[in-house]
Amino acid sequence: MATTLVIPAYNEARRMEDALPKLLACLKGDEEIIVVDDGSDDGTLEVARRHLGGVVNAHYVHFDGNRGKGAAVREGVIRARGSAIAFLDADMASDPSGLATLLGALDECEVAIGSRAHPRSTVNCRDMERVLFGRVFNRFVRATTGLAARDTQCGFKAFRAPAAKLLFHTSSIDRYAFDVEVLMLASKFGMRVKEVPVDWTDVRGSHVRPLIDSVPMAADVVRSVAGWRHGRPVEAVTIVSATNGNRHGPPEVIRALRDCLRYGDAVVSWPRGALALLPCLDANAVSAIRARLAERLPACRVDHSSITVEMLMHPSAAPLLAALRAFPQERAEEAPVICDQGTASMLLSSIGVG
Repeated sequence: MATTLVIPAYNEARRMEDALPKLLACLKGDEEIIVVDDGSDDGTLEVARRHLGGVVNAHYVHFDGNRGKGAAVREGVIRARGSAIAFLDADMASDPSGLATLLGALDECEVAIGSRAHPRSTVNCRDMERVLFGRVFNRFVRATTGLAARDTQCGFKAFRAPAAKLLFHTSSIDRYAFDVEVLMLASKFGMRVKEVPVDWTDVRGSHVRPLIDSVPMAADVVRSVAGWRHGRPVEAVTIVSATNGNRHGPPEVIRALRDCLRYGDAVVSWPRGALALLPCLDANAVSAIRARLAERLPACRVDHSSITVEMLMHPSAAPLLAALRAFPQERAEEAPVICDQGTASMLLSSIGVG
């Protein structure tokens, strides 16, 4: 599946009546669309189902209460099956006709972000309070985090799928400043971020309240800077064979991974084995995968490990980060990252697998 579009929505029934037809006019037809209703009480989900009823790969999630935009986008990313994942604000303030440019930028980077500050962007906004707030907040973000992005808050971003799943798995901010945390993590993981132009129009009815929301947003930015090393550990499975394979690992190992993993999971292989990093899966789900692999590969040692954010920063983990920066391949046997036996030994040692 080529692309997953995640649409977080909270009490957006009125604005989605006009926004979703704009989106549908821009689709190719093979996209997966996930609408995450963040506890709405105005019929948002019903409006989405009515407009997207003809989309084969449309899915809907409803939260019982309002958790925040970051939580809604994270839930969509967890469920996404596409090789590229983008999220769009429900009001389509960023013209969805720019999706081709946004997704096309992923040929050169792991994260593409719509930027109203881009010199080729067109911005139509009469709310000067909102414009001023955006500029001040961005200066605060750049000074606090060291990020170079001139617009972190535009709700129009795309990711290569393995990168998206790692970033949202290890992030914790649930409300408006979640974008900042995700972009800061991307920088820490060595991912390339590219700003692309947007055609952006302010749509009346925004839930952002500049004066009221500025303090909690600033607090979330500070919390992101202070706590990024303590992100949720990422589950992984490793398979070590007694025999050498080709440069992609033993064939039986790769075939087993192909059958047990999700499309797009990051895989690193070496002559005697392979490791799959599985962000957005909990320990129970990964234990079940490990059990299936152990049954398929009785002659191999199959381990389940938890890899912390600090471990991912270890020099030996470079192949893992390279796998997460790569575009998913069509099959797990086409492992995007290959490392030699010595590097593999260092990697396994650093994550506690002997």
